Amino acid sequence: APGYRIEGSGNGSARSCYSRFKSGTSMSCPGAAGAGLLVRQYFSEGWYPSGSKRFQDAFYPTGTLLKAVLVNSGRALLGVDNIKYMTKSVPFDMHQGFGRITLIDSLYLKGKNDFKM
Repeated sequence: APGYRIEGSGNGSARSCYSRFKSGTSMSCPGAAGAGLLVRQYFSEGWYPSGSKRFQDAFYPTGTLLKAVLVNSGRALLGVDNIKYMTKSVPFDMHQGFGRITLIDSLYLKGKNDFKM
């Protein structure tokens, strides 16, 4: 999940707000957690294996399954934008880990992606 130069809110004096950029795992965690919730919803609403919502296929996935889907969804980045220059990156290095989360490549949705499970 992206975690570098994420724009968020800050608090100023006199009860005013402003936006600021932050970096780190604290900034990438909300995106990864949200993706994990979408994966959980996918299985608990019965979208697997048909790609269509079917109550009879619903089950509550284990944490291991959620993690496996998230890790499998990672797509390699070509590089990391450092504002002034681009740092080349290869899969599993310190800049990208398993890459960016791309659920459309990991969860079958009938009519939305072209693979079957």
